[in-house]
Amino acid sequence: MEIEAPLDGRRRIADVLLTSDAGNKMAIEVQYSGLTTASWKERTAAYKALGITVVWIWGNIGAFAPRRTRVLDVHREILRRRMPIIWINPAHERIAWAGLEDDYPRLLPANVRRHGFWFGSLDDLELRATGLFPPGFIDARIASKTTAMRSRRPRLSRAFERKVDQIASGRARWSASPDEDRG
Repeated sequence: MEIEAPLDGRRRIADVLLTSDAGNKMAIEVQYSGLTTASWKERTAAYKALGITVVWIWGNIGAFAPRRTRVLDVHREILRRRMPIIWINPAHERIAWAGLEDDYPRLLPANVRRHGFWFGSLDDLELRATGLFPPGFIDARIASKTTAMRSRRPRLSRAFERKVDQIASGRARWSASPDEDRG
């Protein structure tokens, strides 16, 4: 783990840079100051171009405080990408997060959810190769994708059955052919 790690010839400084044993890199950017959606996209793309996964964590005070009355455009963009918004209170080692309602279908006890936000300990975050996630986020996404796949499965099964019927009827026609080799 490196703090204030220089990247790309010092053009970019990661707040925190994690490097796995396999050499995979993840930058953690803690954002307290204002950031436009365009700047967020540019910075995220720059990390991606360097082969680095970037995780954005928003400060618990200032421009990105979680209890502001309006949702900021950059947060809308993150939600549009079906990713969680994570805030940190480093003094108390606490986090808050928000996501689309169907990202958290009753996976967490009611006492951790208040005012549209979930709250937990910094230790609750799950570190994965693809990012840093709140508890239950990955499980909820897997459950959501599994449900979507199951809803498509009957259509796939009917298509498969039609194909089997076509093959079977073709085989029946072939079996009835007078030119059949009965060897």
